Amino acid sequence: MEYQEVITNVGKRIRTFRLDKKMTQLDLASKCAIEQTNLARIELGKTSPTLRTLFTIAEALEVDIKDLL
Repeated sequence: MEYQEVITNVGKRIRTFRLDKKMTQLDLASKCAIEQTNLARIELGKTSPTLRTLFTIAEALEVDIKDLL
């Protein structure tokens, strides 16, 4: 699996968990103290989140970080 494919899949998983929790991007971004535009770029696979950001997102979504990978 290539790097870009992994990043895209992580973004898709984040979006799926977010929608399952009935959260908007703004809700999740606020909970994670990141900009909504940055979250949108992560969900689209346009940027690679840091490990800290992934951990924060996982906590906000109440999932294990490994579920995002």
